[in-house]
Amino acid sequence: MARILSTLNLYLPERDLTDISEDSFWTYLVWQDDKREAKKRVIKPFESGLFSLTGYDDFTRPEREEETEIKIGDDIEFLVRTAPTTKRPSYSLVNREFGNYLDFLSEQHSKGISRKGVRTYKGMCYVLVDDLIEKISSDLENLREGREGVRQKAEFLRPENLLRETPESISIVLGRDYSAITDYNARMYVYTGNFLKEGEKRAGKFKTVLLYDSLNTIGSEPEEVTALSYPFEDSVFIHQLEPRRTPQHKNVITAFINPPPKRITNRSVIGDLVKIKMMKEQGQEEYLREKGLIDDDFINDYKPQLIDGKSYVLLGGTDEDEAGIRKRLKQYRERFVTRNIEQNIYMRPKKLMK
Repeated sequence: MARILSTLNLYLPERDLTDISEDSFWTYLVWQDDKREAKKRVIKPFESGLFSLTGYDDFTRPEREEETEIKIGDDIEFLVRTAPTTKRPSYSLVNREFGNYLDFLSEQHSKGISRKGVRTYKGMCYVLVDDLIEKISSDLENLREGREGVRQKAEFLRPENLLRETPESISIVLGRDYSAITDYNARMYVYTGNFLKEGEKRAGKFKTVLLYDSLNTIGSEPEEVTALSYPFEDSVFIHQLEPRRTPQHKNVITAFINPPPKRITNRSVIGDLVKIKMMKEQGQEEYLREKGLIDDDFINDYKPQLIDGKSYVLLGGTDEDEAGIRKRLKQYRERFVTRNIEQNIYMRPKKLMK
């Protein structure tokens, strides 16, 4: 018969999960649930109450980062850092719009439509570098996302001995208001934070061990979603691997317009379009070559020209063997990608696995 719970008892994994066993699978999955409950019922509510005492929120924002010390009872003290947040450039949109802009220029030129800043030179389409820089810069200013509000973070200050007390279990009273700023809730918040830190230390290794074992079974990193089963006496645990490719849109944009530092070295990151202006308008081609910041491939791709005192680059196509800024854009989009593997672990009763 079911019974109503008044407390939720959560326990640390008894050991570091460094082996692939049925017990490790169960312990890992239970810990994921316990971790979510601890954060939802204790950490987030108490921080919400703590943040409310600063006087700042998304509608009442400080001009710069502010620190607020909050004392609770006789000896407990917290520090809350509040920083204003603003809308930031949407680099993914800027990246996409820049590609669309180059495609549009190519289409217009193929139809014989004249445009300011677009020239035909030796039978090929060239684009004014200043216009390309202006296009990216204006999009960075106009295409923004996110919200204006605040970002707040709590830091426990004292007494420091509380940070050294890590309980093997915590009991969360269901229905208790953990957002109330009381001595009991403050101590529970600190203990829960210690509890979560130690639990992650013990359980966190399991995904690494399991990933290594699964990849060893497959023989290489998967190119598509791949699931492996780990059968035990009564249960089957599924380990699903999903390869992810995360574009680094900001790096793509930086590759074109990043300004030069005051002191240029062979490790300086300068945008391609900026380097072209330095080459053609400031006569610094040899200097950039000496620093290793441009080479023959760079010149052959962009085929930069100085026309009427202004820098132009070849528009080109997107094929690997066709030069032009469109080719460079494609290359940067392929290069600046973070690859990782998303792991999902779940259980199925063995009797249902047929």
